[in-house]
Amino acid sequence: MREIIRRHPDNSGARIQLAWVHELHGQRDKARSLLEEACANDPQNKQVSDALIQILIRHSCFAQAKSMIRELSEQAPRDVNWRDRAIRLLLDCGDEEGAVAAARAGVSVYPRGAYLWFLLGATLNKRASKFPALGPDGLLRRRRRLARHPL
Repeated sequence: MREIIRRHPDNSGARIQLAWVHELHGQRDKARSLLEEACANDPQNKQVSDALIQILIRHSCFAQAKSMIRELSEQAPRDVNWRDRAIRLLLDCGDEEGAVAAARAGVSVYPRGAYLWFLLGATLNKRASKFPALGPDGLLRRRRRLARHPL
């Protein structure tokens, strides 16, 4: 793999694979630096960015991962595939609010996109599933009650 990268330094796929080999062998810094270099060389390649974000999440570098997700989402607001992936990555970061915001942003950018509405509904449903005792109707009643509560 290293030989392929040496001969073809622009081969992003080989860099991603080698980074995962480093990651699996506990060489986290090597994996991150390899992918950071690949991102710098090809900032539009979402596969490289996705791999780096996954490794950042595995290292609990959630702030950096979320920042990258937001940047990529702003660069390509109409990319539905990336929007879907961004939502999943934000959920992996434990950022449910961010995932919902990303889904809502997709709907606002392209309101006629049925899949984007599906993503929004699925993301909200995942969030609501954390409160199974209340159920969706109970959450709505609870929100209404809290909205009427004077601060």
